[in-house]
Amino acid sequence: MRRRSRPRWPLCCRTRRCVRASVALRESTPSRGSRARHRPGITSGSTVRWFETSLSTGRARGPELSSEAMTDAKENAGLARALGRVASGLYIVTVRDGERANAFLASWVQQASFEPPTVTVAIKQGRPADELLCAGGGFAVNVIGEGDPNGLMKHFGKGFGPDEDPFDGIATELGSTGADLLPGAIGAIECVVRSSTEAGDHRVFVGEVVDGRSYAEDGLSAVHLRTSGFHY
Repeated sequence: MRRRSRPRWPLCCRTRRCVRASVALRESTPSRGSRARHRPGITSGSTVRWFETSLSTGRARGPELSSEAMTDAKENAGLARALGRVASGLYIVTVRDGERANAFLASWVQQASFEPPTVTVAIKQGRPADELLCAGGGFAVNVIGEGDPNGLMKHFGKGFGPDEDPFDGIATELGSTGADLLPGAIGAIECVVRSSTEAGDHRVFVGEVVDGRSYAEDGLSAVHLRTSGFHY
């Protein structure tokens, strides 16, 4: 007897701002020889599927959600908004280890201490720059100005592989640590890696600040807020 496949429910939502709510689904199995069709039920201890749920309504298309699942979806939506409201700046982090160099657009950068002055940089594990930072080379945090008048985000936001030149067509200066500085930013902070630790799917590097340059005395830093704290 041919086994009936499980129906596929669409992943969709009414708004662009959405989070994934964990919804437990179990399909009732008809008795042998029975031709009756059974609708999927929502019960505990069953197969977990993910649905994108509207932040504004807390409802998903497809099967109806239990009251418990609806509550979880709304709570996750609130958490996503709260995390997204943690403000950050926008930066181009450049790193060099000998002849190898890379650069990436970052927002999770923060000053960590006064004496000695240090900053932390979080990067997703496995990216090309992650390998270079693990090697302990120098790096620079280039601060993007308000409105990004020199288009640094557009250039560096696309990302670069380990064999690509991230500075092609971009004006650079050589820093004291060997890292590349970007005069198109409003300032550059030069650091050397002192320690690192894993933080979930990211790695956090602590860099001691050893030098710095200002390229725009009156420039204001760009401020970044996210719609959801569950993604960039």
